[in-house]
Amino acid sequence: DHGGDAENDSHAGHDHGGDAETDSHAGHDHGGGAETDSHDGHDHGGGSTAFEWSGVFKVNGGLYTWIMQKVGGASGAYADATMKLVFIPANPNPNEKNEKENKKGRAEHVMGDCMDVKLSGTTIGPIPDDGACYDLMVHPDLRESIWTVDTKGHSGLVVYAQHGPTEFEDADAPDGKHFFKDSAGNDIETATYSKRWGEAIGAGMLVNVVTLIGVIFFLPGLNMLYQKNKVLFYVVLNAFSAGCLISAAFYLMFPEGYLYLSIGKKEAETSFMFGTMVLVGVITATVFDFSVDLVKRVAGLEAVVATAGTKDIEQQAASERAFIAKQRQSRVFTAVLIGDFMHNFCDGIFMGIAFTGCDNSMAWGITVATIAHEIGQELADYVVLTDPDQGSLKPWKALVLNFISGLSVTLGIIVVMAQDKIDNQAMGGLLVFGGGIYIQLGLGEAMGRVYEKGTTCKLKLSAIALFSFGALVIGLVLLDHEHCGIEGDDAHAGHDHGRRLMMDDLW
Repeated sequence: DHGGDAENDSHAGHDHGGDAETDSHAGHDHGGGAETDSHDGHDHGGGSTAFEWSGVFKVNGGLYTWIMQKVGGASGAYADATMKLVFIPANPNPNEKNEKENKKGRAEHVMGDCMDVKLSGTTIGPIPDDGACYDLMVHPDLRESIWTVDTKGHSGLVVYAQHGPTEFEDADAPDGKHFFKDSAGNDIETATYSKRWGEAIGAGMLVNVVTLIGVIFFLPGLNMLYQKNKVLFYVVLNAFSAGCLISAAFYLMFPEGYLYLSIGKKEAETSFMFGTMVLVGVITATVFDFSVDLVKRVAGLEAVVATAGTKDIEQQAASERAFIAKQRQSRVFTAVLIGDFMHNFCDGIFMGIAFTGCDNSMAWGITVATIAHEIGQELADYVVLTDPDQGSLKPWKALVLNFISGLSVTLGIIVVMAQDKIDNQAMGGLLVFGGGIYIQLGLGEAMGRVYEKGTTCKLKLSAIALFSFGALVIGLVLLDHEHCGIEGDDAHAGHDHGRRLMMDDLW
């Protein structure tokens, strides 16, 4: 809670929201003579029309305060002597990127013509409807420079900053302050994402529909092609599924999960929790399989071949074959009905998290990843279920079972979105845990089938091509991706501005 008296707020684990547009700051210098700033080599001098940070704020039409502090205490230095800020009135709902994206061109234009110099102690605004740029100039002799922001007539603002505002926060000092406050001294954070129930349920239904994709094998031409190339179909479908699963883990779930887990934690603690949750996700399927097998044995559902009580060799052999076939069919049913149910339930949890705490590109990116790998997985499941040597089911029964197992996606979405509050560690842990499950499914299950059946050069090359295509499909999501309610990619190597995800406010 950053409300009330902020004088002694060190911002430990504090998220300042927004998005770092271009600023990685790894070892850069922000100018202004900061003796202790590690950002060596980066010039923040005047004249630049580019902005490094943007954020959406909800306002009430009243007066607010923008603060820039010296870093390193009163004897320290400002990150830069000036900073250009563009304020543009906007819808304060950040679920859609259009507020920032559609106004980016206008922001670049007005920043290029920014001539309104504002000395410390002056007022910014009232802000015109088409936005305005202000060139803030700090007072070199003061510990902090302060400006009043007049938001009269507006309920939301998009702010584009020449530098990251957290560069002007002395986060480690006892009197460190957040850069934006209301008239009562409360910290004002960037607007958080809200739960999008309709989109989430719709996404879950789309995933569930994919479970019926086996109907394509009813098409005479495709069915004939499949019958002639069963092994090829089996290999490429599993390779595509593996590419989608593994890339979703590494491109989306692990990076986001690590950021959540790092909030307010030391690097060693974050690394331990991250590694542990990945390993738990990887081993979960094995533990679950063992548990189901143990329950079946305890319940007496596993027959013993020796109880046949026959000495006839042929009858004994036939009994053993029937027993083995029954065991194999039982394993197939377990994998599809129970294994897929739990897998789809976890998919629903991850999708629910994304449609609650992430922007739409991330949320639909995870949905696309889920649909993409479900296409390959459900087709492979259909092949296994209808194979006389494995599931030996009639096609319509296989489709019904796949559809039933897929309903757990929507169930997972409902369960996670119905929660009033999920803390940052739980959020990060679930994302990383899900990534571990995806790694196990991709490498252990899907690629395991590829290695088993893909024995020729043709099959191996086909597997490589489809794996790469699956990874590319998910990788393209990164082109339009923002972090889940986090400040962005402002890494500030070695320099912590106390960023955190304000998930408490979100939930």
